[in-house]
Amino acid sequence: GLLSSRRILILSLIGAAGFFLLFSVFQSVPAWYVLRFLDGALMTVIFVISESWINQIVTPKRRALMLGVYGTALAGGFGVGALIFAVIDASSNVGFYYCALVMVLGILPIITLRGPAATAPDPEDSNSAAIIRAAGVAPAAIAAALAFGALETLMFSMIPVYADRLDMGTDIIGMLMFSAAMGGIFIQIPVGWVADRTDRRGTLVWIALVATIGPLMMWQSGTALVWLMPLLFVQAGISSGLYIVGLALLGERFTGGAIAAANAAFIFAYGLGSLIGPPAAGLAMDTIGPQGLMLVLATISGVYFTFLQFPRRRAQLDS
Repeated sequence: GLLSSRRILILSLIGAAGFFLLFSVFQSVPAWYVLRFLDGALMTVIFVISESWINQIVTPKRRALMLGVYGTALAGGFGVGALIFAVIDASSNVGFYYCALVMVLGILPIITLRGPAATAPDPEDSNSAAIIRAAGVAPAAIAAALAFGALETLMFSMIPVYADRLDMGTDIIGMLMFSAAMGGIFIQIPVGWVADRTDRRGTLVWIALVATIGPLMMWQSGTALVWLMPLLFVQAGISSGLYIVGLALLGERFTGGAIAAANAAFIFAYGLGSLIGPPAAGLAMDTIGPQGLMLVLATISGVYFTFLQFPRRRAQLDS
């Protein structure tokens, strides 16, 4: 059709590239707010279509593993992006040109690689009511996105603040962030492999448990790099498992075009977590000191871990 998933992806990538170029044209902050909003909307379209497409075409037995490959590529992209901005002049427009180039390069595999097309959602699966329904059908998966949105944002935006308040140098902060990025790259595929061979919901339980204990151990580690670096590596990598295993769980609960609405709910929950996490951590750090960040990280994972126990207990009572 005229608006196939492939065409929508290509148009969204072209639009995103255009908006990045416009950042170099307009210099006013209000204009940047508008461009950032529009660019974010297109990136959301790209995420929803890509993740729905993967969930539709992978075999059920390898779903979490393949989503782990996807998550690893995503983490690698974040890492490469950070590396690029570390070596270019931040006051120039070069960064915008790089971003536009990456968007254009993303079109190439969509055009050149053939394969199964994504199934478009039916009209009843493409409205706001369908998105709300999806949250009710797969609450564990949607809540995983909410938790991960908060955890990921805090890990990569607040850890530098945390380390600075503990009087660590910029070189040390760079090493800590490198450890977190490497965790996201190297742990997601093994987590996906385990989730496929055991129980995906059960995998979310132990991920939440580890992600609750990790910040408390970092709290006790103080400024000792010998502990902080491996703990950050594990914490970032294991937390990323919430995203890929949550997506795999969506693929179990929904089929065909209905996955798109479920994925929209998933992305919305992720964005909501990203929005509410930093203010909560900032308030905690201002109130009780730097370790307030670790307390908030542990609380987010702990609440999700507790949330996962309720349906399981009801199922045990019903049996």
